[in-house]
Amino acid sequence: MYDLAIIGAGVIGTFIARELSRYKINIVIIEKENDVSNGATMANSGIVYDGYHSKADRMKGNLIPRGNEMYDKLCEELDVPFKRIGSLVVGSNEEDMEKIKKLYKKGVANKVPDLKIIDREEVLRMEPNLNPEIKFALYSPTCGITSPFELTVALAENAMDNGVELLLNSEVIDIKKVDKRFQIITKEKQLEAKYVINCSGVYADKINSMVEEAPSFKIDIKRGQYLVLDKNAGNLIKNVVQQCKTENEKGILLIPTVHGNLMIGPGLEETNDKEGTETTAEMLNSICKKAIKTCPDIPLNQVIRSFSGLKAKGDTGGDTGDFIIEESHEAKGF
Repeated sequence: MYDLAIIGAGVIGTFIARELSRYKINIVIIEKENDVSNGATMANSGIVYDGYHSKADRMKGNLIPRGNEMYDKLCEELDVPFKRIGSLVVGSNEEDMEKIKKLYKKGVANKVPDLKIIDREEVLRMEPNLNPEIKFALYSPTCGITSPFELTVALAENAMDNGVELLLNSEVIDIKKVDKRFQIITKEKQLEAKYVINCSGVYADKINSMVEEAPSFKIDIKRGQYLVLDKNAGNLIKNVVQQCKTENEKGILLIPTVHGNLMIGPGLEETNDKEGTETTAEMLNSICKKAIKTCPDIPLNQVIRSFSGLKAKGDTGGDTGDFIIEESHEAKGF
């Protein structure tokens, strides 16, 4: 019997495994794919956010700034690339300024360090290739970028060096609470653990429903599509640059990568397909048109690939989108 089973070998599951591998407990990570980091962790922006987007009364507002502070030491220990390049949320009209002021207030409430609103002259001094019609921006110097899949591989390897077991190709099909332990049934075998941590991303609600008759949350899914440009375009932008968010969608970002490329995206859309990671010409064209409004000189003829990833948002029946970090109300130890 294991002391702890972690379901899901993405960045969250492997982070937890690495941290708890410091202690003398018997841990297993159970992953349905053929490698770690094959879900949402593999396909996202790689941005290490600083916390000014989140409300102060949410776990996100409390935890994101604290997590951001940890990345320098963490990535140095694991020999994983990390760059603290800063971010700009740019705007050009009164409506944008009101949004930026609200973001600034959130950031101050969340204790995000060194936030400031800068004028057009300073924006273009920092990013001379941006649209000269931009009039101001919220600047946050602590925003960073990393390589999510490289980080996850390093976390998993470190955890396994410390004795954690990793089971790949092991989809969980049922979980039963028996006395003070859980029977975890995969397609290949049955395991037992005293505690279970559910880190299964877009499948978190499905896994949770195995132990709760009245599930306490459901997962809403958004698909984000991205374009990656050649390294020749990598020096066009130095900071993460984001447009002000509109009413219905997140503004398009220009994202330098730790390997010297430039990414643009995400074009977000709701989906019910937990495996739907295709891209569409319609969304990719929309991303390009919006990105050019921020930076007219983006060399779109240097796009080398496109991809999409799925973002899981927890819906507890009230406020949607915050982290869910708690013990099951029906199955103690889960």
